[in-house]
This record gives sequence, structure tokens and C-alpha cells, in this order.
Amino acid sequence: MTNTQPTSPSAPGRTRLGWVLGLTSAAYFMVVLDSSVVLTVSAGYHPGIVTGSFTVLRFPMNGGGVDSGPPTIYQEMYTGALYLDKPTEVERFDAAFEAIWDTALDERSSRTLISKTAKDMRHG
Repeated sequence: MTNTQPTSPSAPGRTRLGWVLGLTSAAYFMVVLDSSVVLTVSAGYHPGIVTGSFTVLRFPMNGGGVDSGPPTIYQEMYTGALYLDKPTEVERFDAAFEAIWDTALDERSSRTLISKTAKDMRHG
């Protein structure tokens, strides 16, 4: 009998559901904030739980040393996107980002966790 279930490219031979269950049954689940910093569920509450995913857009300065556009928060939604550029909105998201960053593992601990998780997934 042939397995017709879709498989994850990073977990050959496993069904996608099994692969996802393997991820979530780990002692931790992680969110990679950038290429080298991880936020784990074990970190507990942080503002990212409320804000959801967002991107802070900052624009280059023009020739006169003035920002070419106001900082803007971008949030992708189910049916569109949200752009926030009022100073008070940007300040709240800046504060949320700082709190999330402060809650994350440092770069060295993040790299160790990523390596361990990859190894566990290959052998588990």
C-alpha cells in the first residue's frame, strides 16, 4: 500500500501531521525571532502573545538626515494587512518588541537549542 499523505520535506517518510505533532510534543516549542534568537514557550507570558506577528518598518534617512517616512508597523492578517504609523502605536509595538527580545534566549543558548532540536528531530 502506498502512503498518499503529504510529507514534510525536512522529515522524509513522515506524514505532515506526525511531523507537526513531533514538534509540538517536544518539551519546548520555539519561535525564531531572527536567524539566531529563539523565544521558547517555557519563557511564559510575553507581549507577543497579545500582539501576534508584526514587522517594524523603518525607512532610510534622506539627504538632509531626516527619515524618508515615518516608522510603520506592518501586520499581515487573514484577509489583508494592517499598517500603523501613529507615533503612539509605533511606541507600543517598539515596547512590545523590546519586551519580547528581552524574554528570548541569548544568541549562544538559541544556537544550542536549535542544534539540539534539529538533532532530536533527525533521530526521533
